[in-house]
Amino acid sequence: MCVPLLPSLSPLPLLLSSQHPDTPREPSPSNNSGLGAGLSARALAQHGINLTLVEIDPAVYEFARDYFGVGEDVDAGEVVLDDAVRWVERQEAQGGKLFDYIIHDVFTGGAVPSTLFTLPFLTRLASLLHPSGILALNFAGTLSSASSRSILRTVLHAFTSSPSTSGHCRAIEDVPQTATGAQRPAGPDAFRNLVVFCSREGSVPLEFRAPHAGDYLAWPSPGIRRSVFASFRGQEVDLGGVAVAGEGPEGGGGLIRGEEDARRVAREQVAEVRMHWAAMREVLPREVWARW
Repeated sequence: MCVPLLPSLSPLPLLLSSQHPDTPREPSPSNNSGLGAGLSARALAQHGINLTLVEIDPAVYEFARDYFGVGEDVDAGEVVLDDAVRWVERQEAQGGKLFDYIIHDVFTGGAVPSTLFTLPFLTRLASLLHPSGILALNFAGTLSSASSRSILRTVLHAFTSSPSTSGHCRAIEDVPQTATGAQRPAGPDAFRNLVVFCSREGSVPLEFRAPHAGDYLAWPSPGIRRSVFASFRGQEVDLGGVAVAGEGPEGGGGLIRGEEDARRVAREQVAEVRMHWAAMREVLPREVWARW
């Protein structure tokens, strides 16, 4: 449930055929927690979607406004400066408002805050989706690690096999496109960046429609949008190897059922933090990191 979603994959939620066959309706309310630079928020606002932004750090919101172009079109919705766990608990208790899109992107510095991936949190989050709604969740890590298995299994369980859900999930990988073609990471131990799309109802298909002219915004990042629309269908990741039920094999990978499991996953992510920053040092020279 959070912004930014991957900058290159942020257009994809709007291409999902998420309409319930018995309740055709215009997609309107969207929830985004974790604003980041606000790229997804700006794009969704341009599509006329009413946004609710949830960001824990007021400084992030200030920088998004002052330096990254988050303006009145985004502010026209609701801006909540609070912890997403508390906000979701309040929304569930109050009832009422449901969302057509929930964008969950809290990846930062090679890891994710594991409290936003517990089974209780994700189950409450699923309850805030309209029956025809779609979750888009950013995930970054190595598919072979215990922490990644725990996170993905918990997401799949919350949206496809909990007592209150029977939905579907699909994943699209963010694959850099270069002059020589797609640079797809090799092997299960490679660090990957992908978006998991989930519905909460089994009757809601997860099928991407063909993009039309209105999807190609003049900004932000029009070149990236064109590239994504041309290539994303070949970048799906098979989630079949991620077990939904059970506690996983010996050595980790069980569901994140509460605070104790969340602390375990936080410890397990340390190695992936090191891997992420090693990769980032290859993207930008050491002098840049030393200065900023």
